[in-house]
Amino acid sequence: MTLERVVRPAGPFSLAQSLKHASDATRYLREGTLTTTLRVGDGVEVGSVRQLVDGRVVLRAESDGGFEQLRFVVPVDADHTEFLRRFARDPLIGETTRAFQGMRQLRLPTVAQSLLRAFCGQLIESRRARELEVGIVRALCPRVEGTTLREPPTSTSRMSRPVSRYSTETLSFCASLRSALTEGLRAPASIREM
Repeated sequence: MTLERVVRPAGPFSLAQSLKHASDATRYLREGTLTTTLRVGDGVEVGSVRQLVDGRVVLRAESDGGFEQLRFVVPVDADHTEFLRRFARDPLIGETTRAFQGMRQLRLPTVAQSLLRAFCGQLIESRRARELEVGIVRALCPRVEGTTLREPPTSTSRMSRPVSRYSTETLSFCASLRSALTEGLRAPASIREM
């Protein structure tokens, strides 16, 4: 069963401005609607978000936990009005803050996916970084039933296909990521707990 809630964002919010590079192996953007996988407890749900012309945001999830995760990933509750007011006339960033008032950075649902994005983001070519990130998520995470999306990765994600089907680059990157997660980071289950 899919539940729906309509909320008014805190402060200026534009889903359209916030969705640059929103699509990856765990979420996609189609016709102004972001559909994403969400980790809820030990399970995975699919949720979606779209914005109405009056500014309100329509959230769809499968449970209350899904709504909580969706509100975290799409930060409709993060009011940055004071920041915008304070820096509107700043000579360095004032013009940008006025032009992109409604833009908010979408969050990733797991620490593992955030670490993967940070690792891949170190590459000079952003297109190659996105390709590598998508390839690794596809390698590590099973498909969510009834969709083309993958589950968000966790520190315990395992390769979903035989090792021989992956490139040396992907295998090396996965080994580095696993090492960072298991040996050095002992990360909490959610970014919000950091």
